[in-house]
Amino acid sequence: HKSSTRAKVIVNFVNEFLAQKPFSTPKAYEHYVEEMNKVNADRAVKRKSLLNTLLGKQKALETREQKLKDFMIEEASAEFRDNFKGDLLKTHEELKKVTEAIGETKALGESQKTATLLLPEFLELMEKMAQTVATTKNMKQLYFCIKKLFSNFSVDRKNVVNATLSEPFATLHGAKILLGAP
Repeated sequence: HKSSTRAKVIVNFVNEFLAQKPFSTPKAYEHYVEEMNKVNADRAVKRKSLLNTLLGKQKALETREQKLKDFMIEEASAEFRDNFKGDLLKTHEELKKVTEAIGETKALGESQKTATLLLPEFLELMEKMAQTVATTKNMKQLYFCIKKLFSNFSVDRKNVVNATLSEPFATLHGAKILLGAP
């Protein structure tokens, strides 16, 4: 009984908080754009690093493959050449896989870039958040939504005394700790 009362108090607090449209401001949008630019830049750096690693591996495998081919051409003993045939085939297969991975990484380059919402889209999304929380009846979905917004609540008998927003909402709102609901 206590946990259901506490859950109701928290849900009411979240609904009241979101009804104020705390994230529907141009300043929140500016912060969102900055964060999206950082995310895209970070992904580009990671992608470039991965690509450089794969290119280095490709070069090493090409060199190894060529040395094995040269060795097999120069080696007079058929028995000795046969011993290295497996190494050559294994190296060739690895080279094919790395070359495919390079192609995939290059192709992902622009497709992994996350599109930044325009101001009207951002405001619409932030306003729909309140509707989603207010109309969700499934407790698991409601818990998921609230947990994305808030990391902690302090509840007395019938009120939320204070609540801590999760990132990035804390930064969007401008403060980590909110005043309690009436």
